[in-house]
Amino acid sequence: LAGVDVEQDSTMAVEWLQRATHRNNSDAQCHLGLAYATGHGIRKNITEALRLLQLSSEQDHHEARYHWAKLLEQHPKLIQTKGQVRHLYESAAKQGYALAQLRLGYLLRGDWIAPLQNPIAHEAPTFHKKSVFKRNTDPDLISALTFFMMAAEQGNADAQFEAGQMYAQGLGTAQLFEEAKRWYELSARQGHAKAQFNIGFLYAYGQGV
Repeated sequence: LAGVDVEQDSTMAVEWLQRATHRNNSDAQCHLGLAYATGHGIRKNITEALRLLQLSSEQDHHEARYHWAKLLEQHPKLIQTKGQVRHLYESAAKQGYALAQLRLGYLLRGDWIAPLQNPIAHEAPTFHKKSVFKRNTDPDLISALTFFMMAAEQGNADAQFEAGQMYAQGLGTAQLFEEAKRWYELSARQGHAKAQFNIGFLYAYGQGV
């Protein structure tokens, strides 16, 4: 599948994944499900992709749970029960899967993040949801920060950036520009352009620097 020590051949990869799937191998079920989801080496089939990802998930495969939830988000008509997607992300996140932790943080935060303002204009930031006075104590925002931090501590650059965002805007925490800068810098060193920009933004305002 990856072309390691052999010529890359997605069709041959699918054949071997199918053999392992018949033996109920959870890794094979996950990767074959992704092949069906993307049409990589086999004809695209969302129903079969979901079936295989579910089988793998039932064997506690955290990556399968994440991709199952992600695929359901893309096809909301196939969601069976309210909260199914969030439950799958939570399960994978609690197993330590950084991408699930990041996605769950996004879902819990919703549309809270305010757009960056022009430093020259001195415009006050605007928030899109709930009372601005409760943004540091809102349970969903506190949970969002928790999951962003879990992924950030594993070195995920996007999560490090989002942790910086939460601290910079006081979402689920007190507004702490020094902490925001620390997480932005960790993300920026990995080439995250938005984090690099936001560090410049902090210098423009003299916040935390």
